[in-house]
Amino acid sequence: MTDVPELSKTIQSVSSFLGLQLALITLFTSELARRLADEHSRIGGPREGSVKAVKRSAWILFAVTSAAVLIQAPLVWQAFSTCCTGSYRPILWSFVLVWVLLVPLLLWQSSIAWNSRN
Repeated sequence: MTDVPELSKTIQSVSSFLGLQLALITLFTSELARRLADEHSRIGGPREGSVKAVKRSAWILFAVTSAAVLIQAPLVWQAFSTCCTGSYRPILWSFVLVWVLLVPLLLWQSSIAWNSRN
């Protein structure tokens, strides 16, 4: 059985970090997408070194985001398991929702890396 008040305190302390993490990873991922689009629209074709740098950066971001998803998964599972209990707290579902938003980021990062192949 999950101690909901203690879980809520833990999630409150982690949630600001998760929000910041989501914002920064999204910012870096959008910058990679922009750089890749710039390279592909470049007259004379994309520069191989720049495309490789984008690919490498995208895989690094993918690894960081994957690690964040895996590290926070136990907390998400605990929060998810409280959904139908009488001690449900909104902060728990907010945390789960923000965590779920990391999954499309993983897909976007892998798409950038895949599209930057030569």
